[in-house]
Amino acid sequence: MSLIRNAIRSSFSLRTSDPVISRNSLPFLQESRKCLSTTVAEQPPSSPSPPLPGSFPVDGIKKPASEGKLYGKFSGFSKHTLRSDVMNILEGCNVTSDDLKFSYMRGGNLNPAGVYVQFPSRSSYDSAMRAIAKKGRLYRLERATQSQWDPIVPYEGKVVALHGLPPNAIIEDIDRFLSGCLYHPGSIQFLTIQGLGSPKRVALVRASHLRWDQGLARFANDWAKQRKSDCKMTHSGGPHGENIFWYQRSVNWTPKRVVATWVDESLHYDRTTNSCGAGKMCGHYTQIIWRATTAVGCARVKCDNELGFLVVCEYSPGGNYDGESPYDLPK
Repeated sequence: MSLIRNAIRSSFSLRTSDPVISRNSLPFLQESRKCLSTTVAEQPPSSPSPPLPGSFPVDGIKKPASEGKLYGKFSGFSKHTLRSDVMNILEGCNVTSDDLKFSYMRGGNLNPAGVYVQFPSRSSYDSAMRAIAKKGRLYRLERATQSQWDPIVPYEGKVVALHGLPPNAIIEDIDRFLSGCLYHPGSIQFLTIQGLGSPKRVALVRASHLRWDQGLARFANDWAKQRKSDCKMTHSGGPHGENIFWYQRSVNWTPKRVVATWVDESLHYDRTTNSCGAGKMCGHYTQIIWRATTAVGCARVKCDNELGFLVVCEYSPGGNYDGESPYDLPK
């Protein structure tokens, strides 16, 4: 018996001290060691290619996942679910509203079929799985691929659906109906919804995509201050598009009212000739709707000597180029 015990003890000692045996028997320790090393002592033995980020390796051994992006399809919600509803469920999972894309049913149906989520890491995806599990069987999250994520066009709550269109409605009809509204004139799309009775036509229109830019606001404020002494509506000559408005101190002009005045110039703009009506002004309006413009920043100053107030808005990229239409795609 003592001989057998000595043999077992000797075999155990060999297995724990022999580095070659331990590396071959535990390949995941070998890979972790290789990743942490800052020097290369010898050429590592050949091994299968590592799994893709977030995937499960072979042989039932779960290796540490890479911190690459993962994609999931979230389902189990109603047709009235908002982006904020999904964000509340995924709270603490390190995702933002930009990481959500709603997909819609085929055939022109405007009801969402699912929400695709882009996760920054495997740990973020696992956190979402745990959060959804706490909700019971109401919701479901399954793996998706980047090839499913990329083609989806994110409407981001900026698309309006116009119902009740006549069968022969054309894009020009929608343009006339939306005259004076802030929208992308080149974004109008027609869909046919298959429902009970005869098919119905719907027009999808993308609303203005302007975002506030603090740098443009500072530029506008600096120029407005330079005109504080005389309150003259003189353009700065800067690198941006620029709208200027002046009003007397006795009149209460809100920012919304100022912009509405510029938008009202749409009544004087002729889209077919890309020009303003005779003796009319429409350049403020065309700058606001200029398709290439993505950012705006404004400022207001009180001028000296009771001269009134001056409002300056900067737009980037600027518009109103000779010979170009505000509806043209960026070149």
